Amino acid sequence: MHLARARKPPRAAASDRVATRLEESGLASPTGWGMPMHDISRVPIAAPAGVVQRVLRIGAGDRAGNYGTTGGVATRNLIRDTEAAVGDELKPGWKTYVGNLADKSQPLTTFATTEDYYQDLQSKFAKVAKSGGKTRPNFSSTAYALARVTYGLQTGMDQSGLKPSEEDLAMPHRFPYSAIERSVGFYLDGTDDNAALERWTRRLYDATVERAALNTPHIGDPHELNWYKQAVTAQLNELHAAVLALEASKGNGDALDLYSPVVQRLLKAANNMHGNIPDYGPHTKINIPVSDRIHVHVERPEDWDEDDDAMQVPMTPGSHYAMAMSPPRVPRGVAVDDDDEYLVGTDGRGIDPDRVEDFDLLLNGHKRGKTTIPSSALDDF
Repeated sequence: MHLARARKPPRAAASDRVATRLEESGLASPTGWGMPMHDISRVPIAAPAGVVQRVLRIGAGDRAGNYGTTGGVATRNLIRDTEAAVGDELKPGWKTYVGNLADKSQPLTTFATTEDYYQDLQSKFAKVAKSGGKTRPNFSSTAYALARVTYGLQTGMDQSGLKPSEEDLAMPHRFPYSAIERSVGFYLDGTDDNAALERWTRRLYDATVERAALNTPHIGDPHELNWYKQAVTAQLNELHAAVLALEASKGNGDALDLYSPVVQRLLKAANNMHGNIPDYGPHTKINIPVSDRIHVHVERPEDWDEDDDAMQVPMTPGSHYAMAMSPPRVPRGVAVDDDDEYLVGTDGRGIDPDRVEDFDLLLNGHKRGKTTIPSSALDDF
């Protein structure tokens, strides 16, 4: 893909550009990013006692519909689609629960939106990190699958059967996971307020919208395209819902730490965002030594001229928004080689900072974080 357009520093609020790309990509946008939690329905509404209405009803969103039989086709499809969207984050038992909600003998259960339906499952079946154990969540299977789509477009090959470990590949974060966890910690200890929480998570959201806008025109198979749009939309909705849920919990005065389910929910949602981990890159050689630094990606255009010093290219969306984060979130800065000559690209290429559009502007207080990677180990851009 040829990225010819320049990028400008993102605004904290949703930009017209992102709104346009949501529309162009066919992705649904959650309303009211900063909307107070009490404005959004969270609780399923049961019918009055004795009234048998024989249906699970979801009012809006990707899973909207009526589900009236435990083993019916619609209910089976609902369970399948739910598993694809949030199944990795749920412990066993949720499928039986959903089936029982659709049982003909049960009273009506209504969720206003698909988001509310997912949140009900999260509240009852979320996997809980054990206190004293690791706080970093695993990637969802959907995150891996979405990255295969981008990697396939980048390589011009079908990567649906890719086995990353066999090829020593990883999904490199642009904004590192340690920075995600540090930023959540800032919110828990009061360093950040709601506006700051929404600002940095919004950048992950916008990076995902922009990544989808780059990918969707190049996905030729209609079934794959439909799945891709649904998977990305589910990520956007879940990040939005997880932010609101954490704000509500903190507003209620709940005791919170990194192990709390509502905190883990946001960590999982943020860690899975497609715009921040859109593809695959070398693991042992590049991803590991980059560690907890910002890791940039710049896509070489087809008409690239190495000898034209005036020719510059923009960072791809995840890198652009990672650089827009405030420096205290990423104290080790942006990854460069051991001589501070080249940016270390997520694809293993060395990138001359002078050839990157607005690099000095985007650096904006971030340090150039030296790695142990020699420039000789980097591929030519």
